[in-house]
Amino acid sequence: MGNACSGLCGGKDADNFATPGRTLSSAPAAAPTSAKLPSSKPAQKPPQRASAGGGGQTVGGTAARAADDPRAAAARAAEARLEQSKGKGKLGGELDKQKKQTMNATRVQEAKDNLARRDTERNAEIQKYS
Repeated sequence: MGNACSGLCGGKDADNFATPGRTLSSAPAAAPTSAKLPSSKPAQKPPQRASAGGGGQTVGGTAARAADDPRAAAARAAEARLEQSKGKGKLGGELDKQKKQTMNATRVQEAKDNLARRDTERNAEIQKYS
């Protein structure tokens, strides 16, 4: 008894280059296919989406702003950021203060907070057993 795939898995030592073959640019003979006949109904258009603001705007803004130099555009953007950061109240002020801290200052503050927390926990343990 032989292997189940003896004819496929190396059973015959066929030479792949024995036949003339074809060049890379030539295509195999195409099998004739039947094309579908067009239907008698015309194709329907997909429904259009409603646009919110009419026409779109090109990247970079309007033509009037395209004439502005980059320095003026940067100044305008900086003023917009400044106005946006103002008026946030107490929490906004604390956030701005944290943003201005350097990495080292943040680490020092975190270390102080951790020491204070440990002291509080140690004092609570002492009071618990006293």
